[in-house]
Amino acid sequence: RNANWIWGYKTSKLKVCPMCALIYNCAFASFAYTLRKVGKKYLNYFYFPNENTDLIVLFEIVTRFNLELENIKDNTNPLYIMIKQLVSRIMAEQLKKINENLNFIEIVDNPILAGQSSKVYNVYNYNIDTDIAEFLDSQFKSDGVPKGFYKLPHYDTYYKVDEELLKLSIQRQIDYSILHRYFAYALNPGKYKTGYSLSKIVRFVFGYIKKMRGDTMEKSENIIIKGFASGVSVRDKLVKKDKENQINGLVYGFLNDLKIADREKFLDKYIRVVMSHNLPNLFGKEEMLDKDCFLQFGYSFVNGLMSHKGTDKTKNNNE
Repeated sequence: RNANWIWGYKTSKLKVCPMCALIYNCAFASFAYTLRKVGKKYLNYFYFPNENTDLIVLFEIVTRFNLELENIKDNTNPLYIMIKQLVSRIMAEQLKKINENLNFIEIVDNPILAGQSSKVYNVYNYNIDTDIAEFLDSQFKSDGVPKGFYKLPHYDTYYKVDEELLKLSIQRQIDYSILHRYFAYALNPGKYKTGYSLSKIVRFVFGYIKKMRGDTMEKSENIIIKGFASGVSVRDKLVKKDKENQINGLVYGFLNDLKIADREKFLDKYIRVVMSHNLPNLFGKEEMLDKDCFLQFGYSFVNGLMSHKGTDKTKNNNE
């Protein structure tokens, strides 16, 4: 009769018949769980995959999910595992033109709230289309999903890049503006604390956009390579001439042009920069005629301009 399930395992709060008690306790076999650190305490987090069409499928999902949970670290949100597992299932069954629903219920074991009606659960509910599943499956298999974090000023929360990009992918909300935001964070370390690879984010976003538009990444690969190489060349020239302090100013200017997709202003700045250092102009006909090619070249160029030479750690952060 307790409407909220939170009875704190106290029999005085819940009276059921023996058969109902058996069924009730068997329900916990369908939960996957992990121990997560919250502040200075560790709490049990229970996850129920809302798969009500087939008990065998439910059992298999919970079994695989529990195995995956054993390998995650403290405070790792299991959303990554949920999405990866569902994508794998979609691809294995080769479903065509069918939306699959990701529906997990997260329950926090909090003894302080036992017997009360406070909400201690979260629901993860996303629809994954077949084309999204195909893209994410290729990213999972190639280890292409960017990892890392960022922290906004005045907030204690660290935002995980992989979880954010996966959510945005499923919700079809990825575009070039996402790149601008990650570049802006990395450009201002005094304001934002970051730890991610811009190159991996660039490739993930470009790959998503090409997939959604039905194009291949072959042409994009060449544009990414030459744009990045051009940016690195400009940076090396500036460093060699002890003008490294000019780099951030150039990056801000180029990013502003890319944000509004102003090809003419970007190209004007780009030609003046490469000519002043006797470098070749790699901005070609495709970039001139196609907006996607222009933006891919532009962000790759800025990525090269922001890259660092030196220690392996610095390389990895800006690869």
